[in-house]
Amino acid sequence: MAEALNQFIPSAASGLRARSAIHARLHESLRHIFEQCTGHVEFDSARAAVLVRRTETGERLPPTLFGHYFMLVDAIENGTLKQVQDTLETILQHANGVPAPDMHIRPFNPRGFSAEEEAEFRRQFVSDSLLDEQISHLDENSEPGTLAQFQRALDILQRHAPQTFAEIDTLACELVPALGNAVNGMAFDGCSSLERWGSILLNAKPSRTDLELSEAITHESAHNALFAMAPVNFHVENDPQELYQSPLRLDPRPMNGIYHATFVLARMCFAMGEVATSPTADAALCEEARALARHSAKLFADGYRVLEKHADYTAEGRAIMQDAARYMARQAS
Repeated sequence: MAEALNQFIPSAASGLRARSAIHARLHESLRHIFEQCTGHVEFDSARAAVLVRRTETGERLPPTLFGHYFMLVDAIENGTLKQVQDTLETILQHANGVPAPDMHIRPFNPRGFSAEEEAEFRRQFVSDSLLDEQISHLDENSEPGTLAQFQRALDILQRHAPQTFAEIDTLACELVPALGNAVNGMAFDGCSSLERWGSILLNAKPSRTDLELSEAITHESAHNALFAMAPVNFHVENDPQELYQSPLRLDPRPMNGIYHATFVLARMCFAMGEVATSPTADAALCEEARALARHSAKLFADGYRVLEKHADYTAEGRAIMQDAARYMARQAS
């Protein structure tokens, strides 16, 4: 049970464990794919071996590698042999690639993304929960102010929430500010995707305070941590068609989404607790952090009640959530 608690509490070590877990799964899957493709599809087996070895080095892998992996899986399941061969060639471009850069801010506009890169990014993020038309370019005029705020938000975490920042710095590769459009009255705050693991998309809405943006970054990084811990079976086994009330969304969500939301809310409380008790944070920042933590704690309780009543947990999923609940109970006492 101590290990599960370590998975709940953020740190550089927990980030490295999560990163190692998803890299191990990628390694296993790629090795299997290349073995199965041998003799059926032409590809450079030497480059394939280099790519497979690259997933074992522990280096930070680029989010595009995960995106190209999912393109390959889709081609194998739904495409032609020609499409499989083309996507194999695409993913093998990563065989000799340089390590991904450290966490950086990458604006969602032509300065940050070429047209081809943007098309890939959209494919990897758009889903039933995030519509394509909800994502717009970051305006050139607002970009300097947005980038400055993102840096201030990261500075808050680094100075006042060091455990949270250490994990984010280990897991996240790119923070992508974009403009969010309301569709049917709903706009996104942020989004993470297993199909582009290590990338965090955030709505650069001007109404956020710097600390609220810090909290949003924490929120999305926690999703990445959960994805890494269980990238295949997730942490609950409920039928995805079962929908329940979510603590973070107006529309009913599958149980896995509620599990994610509830865990993330606990992590947001942890981060704001770090800020609120930081000896170098000023009084106004501490008070704002306490208010944000109280709000997240209430939503956590809502989500946890739904989970305890309806979740069909995996063993790891139950252990992690129970440790999150114990942490939250200690904060309330």
